[in-house]
Amino acid sequence: MDFAAWKFWLDLGQTLLLLGLGLYTFLTARDRVTHDKIDVLDTRLDGMDTRLTKTETDNSHAPSRSDLGKLSNDIQDLTKIVGNRFSDHDSRLARVEVACSKAPDHGSLSKVYDRINAVDSKVGEVAAQVNDQGGELRAIRKQLELINQYLLNKGSKQ
Repeated sequence: MDFAAWKFWLDLGQTLLLLGLGLYTFLTARDRVTHDKIDVLDTRLDGMDTRLTKTETDNSHAPSRSDLGKLSNDIQDLTKIVGNRFSDHDSRLARVEVACSKAPDHGSLSKVYDRINAVDSKVGEVAAQVNDQGGELRAIRKQLELINQYLLNKGSKQ
């Protein structure tokens, strides 16, 4: 055999071997990256599974749809009751507002107080005059008693 033929076959074998080795390296690196991504996803999946389990446990105490429906009906009934009470209070409040609108204001009360104070001062003046007249009446009574005494004593002398 010829040296050139051997060299050709040897170069061809070496090239095929290098291509195979390159392909193996590429596939191995790709497989490693894929496994790394799978490991990351597996870790995330484990975390999500833990969170889901915790959520399911936490929600096991939550009310069911039928319980929520009953609560909704109860809330609607209470809303109607409160609404009726509010309408009743509205009418009562309207009556109170009408009554309050008829009540005297500060200006009117000021006039009333001024009149009361004027009457009080006049009553004080009248009381002073009555006091003075009381003194005069006592003096007149004393004089009448003296006149009466005189007349009684004069009649006894005759």
